[in-house]
Amino acid sequence: MRILLPFQDPYNHALTHPIVSGGTEQFCKSIKSNFDNKDDETRVFPIPIEQIQWTRQKDKNGISQNIIDCAVGMEADIIICNFAQAVYNNQTIIESPIPIMFVEHCIYPIPNVIYRWNQAINKGHSMFFVSKWQEKKYREMAKRTGQPVLSIAGHINPSYCKVKPKLVEQEYDCGTIGRCDNGKNPFKLKHMTKGKDIKSL
Repeated sequence: MRILLPFQDPYNHALTHPIVSGGTEQFCKSIKSNFDNKDDETRVFPIPIEQIQWTRQKDKNGISQNIIDCAVGMEADIIICNFAQAVYNNQTIIESPIPIMFVEHCIYPIPNVIYRWNQAINKGHSMFFVSKWQEKKYREMAKRTGQPVLSIAGHINPSYCKVKPKLVEQEYDCGTIGRCDNGKNPFKLKHMTKGKDIKSL
């Protein structure tokens, strides 16, 4: 089985880098660490994951076509990628002859997101959410907006914390969760509240 993973890491890190750029990348990293091991006969079979990157471009159609061409060229069995907010997610990508496993991490208050994932499923691709709660919210949105909801393929557990850290016994006024890059900017609140009368952040 060959997997194509298209993504744009904020720092152009490879999939082997200890800092992971996002949930889909961590999912693929988990696949690689559990299956891509030729020396261990207990593993199922090696799954090479091809990673393609690009610089910032305005041409989403061009990026999408490049992904499709790359997948066809390497004879990929599947493309795994983020859904709604991905730079390459558009009408072009769902025309891919290679099946796509879309992973939706967020809940966007935009009704046409449901329309787009229905289109993808109609084209033979699959849609995965990260929780049943997320699916429930989307189904509520679909009901409000009078849209049909096609069946999703399942849920991907986003919790990859193997050892839960021991919490510091300290009272906090606020906390944030997110990767430490300019896009997520988890320290924004800390900078905004500098010098203010709060216990800790």
